[in-house]
Amino acid sequence: MSIRFLFIYFLIVAVFISIGGLFLKTTSQDTTLVDISKNQYYENYLSKERIFLNMISQYTTSLKALQSNQLFYQYIVDKKEKKKLLELFLHNKKSFQDITQIRYLDKNGMEKLRINGNAISLYGDNAMSSIVKEKNLQNKFNKNYFQQFIQLKPLEIGYSKIDLNRDNGKITLPKEPTLRIGIGVYGNNKTIQGVLIYNISLRNFFKTLHDSSLYNISICDNNGDFLVHHDFRYGLLGNDNNYSLKNEFPKEYKNILKNDEYRGSNIYSHRINIANNKHNIKFILKAKYTDLFNLKYFITQNFFLISLIIAIIFLPLVYYFIQKRSVDEKNNIGS
Repeated sequence: MSIRFLFIYFLIVAVFISIGGLFLKTTSQDTTLVDISKNQYYENYLSKERIFLNMISQYTTSLKALQSNQLFYQYIVDKKEKKKLLELFLHNKKSFQDITQIRYLDKNGMEKLRINGNAISLYGDNAMSSIVKEKNLQNKFNKNYFQQFIQLKPLEIGYSKIDLNRDNGKITLPKEPTLRIGIGVYGNNKTIQGVLIYNISLRNFFKTLHDSSLYNISICDNNGDFLVHHDFRYGLLGNDNNYSLKNEFPKEYKNILKNDEYRGSNIYSHRINIANNKHNIKFILKAKYTDLFNLKYFITQNFFLISLIIAIIFLPLVYYFIQKRSVDEKNNIGS
């Protein structure tokens, strides 16, 4: 075996090992990044939950104030001041960024007062707000949210399942992920007379979840259905609504669903701490870069074995080309 052959062979191996060393260095840096992500799961969950709760808090405060307003009380008691009350509803709708509807439904589920419009957070100055004519009011008795709200105790706030807004049974377009917040209306009676409801668009809030540099953040309900997913194909706004928590985490989805807080190998989930969270809504955080890190980790752990295999593969190739070159040189000399 010639000295030239050995020189070229070991040069190739040296280059490979140098590349491997650089790879190991970057892997170490990625490991640090992933470790930081994992250690800050809870803190980042709290920051996202705080944004959500702060948003909801302003609407529950407004809802309680509207329910106790004297104009509203007079309307419930003797059906007076309807026009002024609708103007008050309209003013409230225009005062908040994400309200799309304000409604009063009687105890039979019939809409008596309703304001329709767009979320200002999405449409800005082009957001529409209007009073719905009496002939266009609908009965919502069979809706799950009405059946939930009609059982509320005085001053108790209820939160509906988060789903897509529908009108006359059809999903409104563009799609509007909606949370309904309700409060019972009693007037001067001891029994509930109806419910006051705000429809809140969550589209703008969902956008904020995609702003994290270290995490993929999703939200699911008690059925394991994604309400929002870091991959835009899934969730309420996606085209594939059949992709669920079970598809994403086949080995861990049961633990996520049954535990208020769950910490897995690369994921963290926590139930949103909101009163009457009957739908068991949960944040799910997954550290970014973990798939890349896992690949690098495998290569790192098996670096020397991989190096040996490549060295063995290169040995006959280098030998072949060296021999071929030697033969070509001899032939050239002979000619």
